[in-house]
Amino acid sequence: MADCPIDGSRSKSFWSRSVIGYTTSAEKSHKYYKAFIYSYPLDRYFNEGAYQKIEKGERPVETDCTKHPGKCNGLSPFNLNDDDPFPNPPYTIGPDETVEFNEIKFDSKGTILWIGKRGKSYTRQQVISRIVVHEIGHSLLGAVEEDHCRNPSCIMYRFTEDWDQKSFGPPKIGIGNNDSCKHGPGKSLDIRVDGVVFNYLHR
Repeated sequence: MADCPIDGSRSKSFWSRSVIGYTTSAEKSHKYYKAFIYSYPLDRYFNEGAYQKIEKGERPVETDCTKHPGKCNGLSPFNLNDDDPFPNPPYTIGPDETVEFNEIKFDSKGTILWIGKRGKSYTRQQVISRIVVHEIGHSLLGAVEEDHCRNPSCIMYRFTEDWDQKSFGPPKIGIGNNDSCKHGPGKSLDIRVDGVVFNYLHR
């Protein structure tokens, strides 16, 4: 399922997706840790959603897909056709292969209270590319939780606010300051340091 029930342990209620990529520190291949991209949660991200449609008053649908696989074949509310004049199911044109980040406010039970305007569209390829580059970072850096970054301008940022491609420790930080990113040039997790990227054929 692309979206999970509201997490009441957080200070804010929100919906989240399943883990799409993971890098294990238990195995190595040619010096690097092994990265995996999980196709099942990625597919669910594009074709399953918490709501039948994005509309004020709509309540979330929570289904355990492992117990009821036949009920898990709906369209994600994120997977909208940008040319469709009526962007909620049933589609007049048909869904596309994109996801959008929309600002949505809902109550403690998940009922939609307010909907912001549709955000930027991202294709499946853009989503996969971003995940792959992020997991490459884990593969190079040691595949541990500490690889993550607090700065949203860095590819190793812990959360997903968009699917834009990022750099490893960009020198110009959009939010915060350079101290909030460990992946910049000369910082403690800089992949540019000699010996991090290894290619035997060219040494």
